[in-house]
Amino acid sequence: MLANIIRRSTLPAFNPDFPATDEQIEAEWQRLSRTRGEARLARPLVVLAGWRAPSAQVKIVSRAIQDLTGIGNDQLLALHYALRGDHLGIIRGVVKSVRERFGDHPVDAIGVSMGGLVARAAAAGVLDQDGAPVGRVRLARLFTLATPHRGAEMAKIVRPDPAAAMMRPGSAFLRSLDAALERADYELVCYARLRDRYVGTLNCAPPGRPIIWTPGLIVGSHFSMSHDRRILVDIARRLRGEEPLARPSIIPRKLALTGR
Repeated sequence: MLANIIRRSTLPAFNPDFPATDEQIEAEWQRLSRTRGEARLARPLVVLAGWRAPSAQVKIVSRAIQDLTGIGNDQLLALHYALRGDHLGIIRGVVKSVRERFGDHPVDAIGVSMGGLVARAAAAGVLDQDGAPVGRVRLARLFTLATPHRGAEMAKIVRPDPAAAMMRPGSAFLRSLDAALERADYELVCYARLRDRYVGTLNCAPPGRPIIWTPGLIVGSHFSMSHDRRILVDIARRLRGEEPLARPSIIPRKLALTGR
């Protein structure tokens, strides 16, 4: 039912690099779900939540991906940190949890909003509070959903804790992530919705990187990212080793803001 509400609230916008219709996406969802037992994923999967997001956010994404790929609970780790506002503590906790579960094996990851930044930092390696190395997460692929790679528009105005402050455009933390990305060896796929007023659609990829975009809502584009069936289907196909439905592209500024 929620998917239907979101679909009715979406402003139509044709993306030539993601041309599948809503009907084709629904048919593909059914096909993937029906054949999930045949899928063989290359690596475990980690799903990371956004800033102050409840566990429901990563559960929605995780359940959808399980439905579309058949990945088992033993190969899936979903993490949220709704009560934490210290990004360095969050990153250390993620590194610890992933390494305890999967050791030093490579993983794929889906980062929702701030979760994409957490994944990038975890892949770069972190130190503990005493300056000793904690380790790093060995990322093979990272899919980010409305992640403020260039900072969040809202963080220009409201920064109630260190995690929110580090998402201010131009912050030292974001600059350090961009420096680390230059030598990173994982694949980065960035998704965004038009009319994302919270992060800013054009902020959803690092400088010089293209974006896979989908139509935006009248309101709430950012907070409905985890329900976007177009994005979830495209990620599932990539995880299953199938040809993606979408290609990254450059979004015209007017389109990003107005959704038309």
